[in-house]
Amino acid sequence: MKRGLTNVYVRTDPDFSTLIMESTAPLSHTVRKSSHNIYELILDGELIMAKDTISIYDGLINTVRVEQQDEKPMVSVSLQHPASYRLKRTRGIPDRLEICFDRGYIKKVMKDRLIVIDPGHGGGDTGRRGYINLLEKNVVMHIASFLKSKIIGTGARAVLTREKDISLGLKDRLEVAGLLEADLWISIHTRWVRNKDACGAGGSYHSKPGELLAGLILEELYKKLKLENRGIKEESLTGVVDAIGSMASIPFVTIEVCTISNPVEEGWLRSPVFKERTAQAITNGIVRYYDSNRHERDKNIFR
Repeated sequence: MKRGLTNVYVRTDPDFSTLIMESTAPLSHTVRKSSHNIYELILDGELIMAKDTISIYDGLINTVRVEQQDEKPMVSVSLQHPASYRLKRTRGIPDRLEICFDRGYIKKVMKDRLIVIDPGHGGGDTGRRGYINLLEKNVVMHIASFLKSKIIGTGARAVLTREKDISLGLKDRLEVAGLLEADLWISIHTRWVRNKDACGAGGSYHSKPGELLAGLILEELYKKLKLENRGIKEESLTGVVDAIGSMASIPFVTIEVCTISNPVEEGWLRSPVFKERTAQAITNGIVRYYDSNRHERDKNIFR
């Protein structure tokens, strides 16, 4: 039997993003950091699996590239954030070599954050209807529930404006953020376009900090799900935001996660896997937003 690499995949939990490499027998290995947040693992054996670049985007691991270098398998891991790691080997058939990247940096960025998630519509307000009769109010509720879990997994706190199929006015939804002194308010919707061929994700922001946040979330939806970026626009909440006073300075954004009027994307919205991945992409955008603010503060401190 050939001694070589047969399979590569990633397992993610709140504490670690773990790259798992399976082989027909134990392979000696070398780990090196080739550049900023990129690690390379050189294995002593053959490359039995196909060369591949695997998109992960779990908030820490971006991509995993499997190739051959000097007749040996090489696995390159690209990280979004700095991370320490530890190695673990499990003997057996297959043999498993694991490199566990610590997600502590994400928890540091998100520590003490309170995110208010607003599933759009509800009750008698069904929102838009898909070509095959899928209702927006139900879809966004499912995505918001996944999003709450993902955000809690980063170490932050998350609250939904509604957890049941009830109708709420915009002022009531925004006041949840004000009463809780939230750090961010994000409303989840879908797009609807008369042209059934139209597709992709869009959004809007209601305060200057929200412009960066909305843009980052759409970037992450494209990377994770290849959803076309239909751009963001500014919308005024004058009068409504005034009702919550000082909270007007926090990011208020609305994300239209994909186009429910497109029959293909409506089909995707029926999948729990798609909705969970959508929630992960949104979470990635939120973490990037706070990480960028953190770097900006650090630069100002050391000027």
